[in-house]
Amino acid sequence: MTKYGTTAMEWDTWGCLTKVGSHTYFWDYTDRLTKFDHATGTSNDATYGYLPGSWQRYKRVQDTTVEYYIYDGDNVLASYASNGTLNARYITPGLDENVSMTRSGNTYYYMADGLGSIRNIGESDEDTANIYDYYAFGDSLATQTQGVTNPYRFTGREYESGSVLDTYYYRNRYYLSALGIFASRDPFEYDLSRGWQYVRNNPVNLTDPWGEMGVCAEAKAKGLVNNVGGAVICKDGKKHWCVYAEKSNEGIQYCIAMHERDHGDDVDCPPCDPNVTRPPFKPGADSNKEECAAYKVELSCLQKEKPFRCNKLRGEKRKACQKEFDDRIAQMQQGIARYCK
Repeated sequence: MTKYGTTAMEWDTWGCLTKVGSHTYFWDYTDRLTKFDHATGTSNDATYGYLPGSWQRYKRVQDTTVEYYIYDGDNVLASYASNGTLNARYITPGLDENVSMTRSGNTYYYMADGLGSIRNIGESDEDTANIYDYYAFGDSLATQTQGVTNPYRFTGREYESGSVLDTYYYRNRYYLSALGIFASRDPFEYDLSRGWQYVRNNPVNLTDPWGEMGVCAEAKAKGLVNNVGGAVICKDGKKHWCVYAEKSNEGIQYCIAMHERDHGDDVDCPPCDPNVTRPPFKPGADSNKEECAAYKVELSCLQKEKPFRCNKLRGEKRKACQKEFDDRIAQMQQGIARYCK
């Protein structure tokens, strides 16, 4: 997608949205949004901080307002100002099952529909403070009534005030409800024609609290890909190149994807099968020969990616990058020794 109406959109080589008109997005090396630069001044600019190695956002800064988050499992329990003052406390017994919010000494109650989308927020005296309505993919249907500050809206997720394209924080990714797509690709999906879809285009029946409801994530949830770096996964007769080393350097992820793409001609997906499956090699295929070729493809890729990814870093970060590549290269060399006999 290169335009929203007449407004130009730009994406980086890893599938992350970088510009909408004059609005700019910035991402870290694990595809987490770190900054949003609004084109019309600084009041809507935002920066984000995450816990190390995690999707959990512990800090959000909009203009000069700083907010810190405390979690109870996967839900936000409370938010605090930079001086330690409590902003809000939430009761959420299940994942995104918002029940109540206490803010400025007053308690408010969420009223949600079947998808968990907040429709109304009630006050203790039974008056209605907020009213929300949505199109199917979560875009605002009409002007929202907002009597009290509230971050939770469509499917119970956090709305990014000040953003463009009605943006929501879905843990691993940010969702653009005005477009019905995510702002970055599925972290497991390396086919760049499929990586941004929201709930397989079925928003009236499905939700995606993790931002990962793709074919690759479904295969992982079903235990089809335990202890593997990548795999070819089938669904509806289509092949998906899935990468499960999501905490690895992006260069390594890319090379794992090249390994799996090399297997593309080695397997067949059952036509029209709606189930997620991990296909075997074609009948009569020489599995050792096919694995040998794929290991060589990944080894060559790693050797090229290592200097490109690591030489731009300094000090301990460069050493850590080089070690990660060296460990993966050693695995490929062991695989070649095993399969290329």
